[in-house]
Amino acid sequence: MEAAEFKEKFIPCKNRYYSIAYRMLLSGEDAADAVQDLYLKLWGMRDKLDKVASPEALGVTMVRNLCIDKLRKKQKQPQNMAEDLMAMRQIVAQEGTNDSELKLQMIEAEIEKMPEGQKRIFYLRYHRDCSVKEISEITGLSSVNVRVILNRLKNNLKKELVNIAV
Repeated sequence: MEAAEFKEKFIPCKNRYYSIAYRMLLSGEDAADAVQDLYLKLWGMRDKLDKVASPEALGVTMVRNLCIDKLRKKQKQPQNMAEDLMAMRQIVAQEGTNDSELKLQMIEAEIEKMPEGQKRIFYLRYHRDCSVKEISEITGLSSVNVRVILNRLKNNLKKELVNIAV
């Protein structure tokens, strides 16, 4: 496949690829990186693309798989809880920090420690105001599973914030 034909078939789909990546990764930069990685992979296999019946469908599948790989990679990164708790206790000890600002910082720190999948569900529910049904459609989880995860997240946040305040 020549460059002109490649551009004709795949470049018009870039917005669709980006929107899929953004929905999965919840980050504009990560989504743009995923689309760029997709184009690099597609270009690397351009000799085989002539046989593909639906180039757009191939791109959608590949960008979805790239996003899943990125999410798995992020989940495997270890988090040092002891360092995070020490940092939060230092924030508490700081003078001049008002109470609501402090609570917000602690909540944000706890949210950052969540695994990517849980963080994504939390974000969809409380930042984008998605319903449980919408979250289940986006994530592919059942509504019951989404409700259970949200409930556990809230309980874990409460427990951690109580522990930090003590």
